[in-house]
Amino acid sequence: MFLLTDLTEEGYLQIKKDKEKLLRKIQEYQMIISEFDLALPFLSAIYEPKIIIRKVADRYYEGMTFIPFNGEKIRIRVQLNNEQSSKFIDKEDNELKELLEKMVIAEIKEQFPTHFPNSKNFNKDDEGKY
Repeated sequence: MFLLTDLTEEGYLQIKKDKEKLLRKIQEYQMIISEFDLALPFLSAIYEPKIIIRKVADRYYEGMTFIPFNGEKIRIRVQLNNEQSSKFIDKEDNELKELLEKMVIAEIKEQFPTHFPNSKNFNKDDEGKY
């Protein structure tokens, strides 16, 4: 590949040829990036969920939204009962955040088990133990 070191006609033809090769490679990479752009919102929502914690009456609940490939938004929501919620002062409590994160991830794993082939599922009946 020449970078303006040969300004003869032969150099011109080589630069033109190299540019065409590079443009083809760029187009190839752009197609690959486009495929990533389709998958990343879905996968990042599964593996790095953004958890929203809200308080309703005397219980906390948490919701998380993500976009699967078909364009639908699926809402994952888990709730703590009144007894579990009474252990926490407010929604900024780190233990609450950790508990709800575990519960949300367990729900995601339950709904999308093929994305977690080597994972043990969180037992929903054990929610109070966390």
